Amino acid sequence: MLLTLDIGNTNIKAGVFKGKDLEYHFIFANITKHKSSLKKHRISSIAISSVVPEKTKLIVKELSANYNFIPFIINNDCKFNLKIDYKTPETLGIDRICSAEGAFNLYGNSLMAGSYLLTIDFGTATTINIVKYPNIFAGGLIAPGINTMFASLATQSSQLPDLTFDNYNFIIGDDTHSSIASGVINSAVGLIEKVVSYINNLDDCSNLIIYATGGMADKLQKFLSNKIIYDEFLVLRGIRSLYELNKV
Repeated sequence: MLLTLDIGNTNIKAGVFKGKDLEYHFIFANITKHKSSLKKHRISSIAISSVVPEKTKLIVKELSANYNFIPFIINNDCKFNLKIDYKTPETLGIDRICSAEGAFNLYGNSLMAGSYLLTIDFGTATTINIVKYPNIFAGGLIAPGINTMFASLATQSSQLPDLTFDNYNFIIGDDTHSSIASGVINSAVGLIEKVVSYINNLDDCSNLIIYATGGMADKLQKFLSNKIIYDEFLVLRGIRSLYELNKV
């Protein structure tokens, strides 16, 4: 069994795979509390994607004390199924690569000439990643996440309340709460719609496939005009795929 870990700024997502099948998953802040859960599974290997190096060191230390093998940590020197067409590949977030790799693993064999594959990850940051046929990671966008925008408005503006997605009612807010909620949510929706429109209008684009993942993806997809394939475990699937590609 393969344990995959997606170490983010806010939470750590974990999945246990048997082959390509995700058998078990959970989200945690402290892996110590989940050691007993992991013991129920016959973990034979571990693969990690992380954007927080200090967290990674602590988790590797915890896991190494329980298993007699070293976890595989995905980095920019690994082999990828995607060709990275990025001017600064050394600065490309591993979570972004894994998100794109996860979608490519699910859909890649069906890509045809003129296809673009888009992944949207709604986390602490909202990231949009673009894969062009046949397997070219072409880049993307990074913006503040929805909860990050809510938190920023609350902490940077003394008279603005601390709000969440649940305060959203309509595009035009009729009070301060709903106006803030509309501004935040439609900032994210507008960004995505703009990118999707741009790609659809490219001369070489005849087919656009969009995957979404992350904490807000399920809530936000109903506001988007294009068909979205929601996969909660896209990054974990990418981690599994890259582990299989790189293992010796």
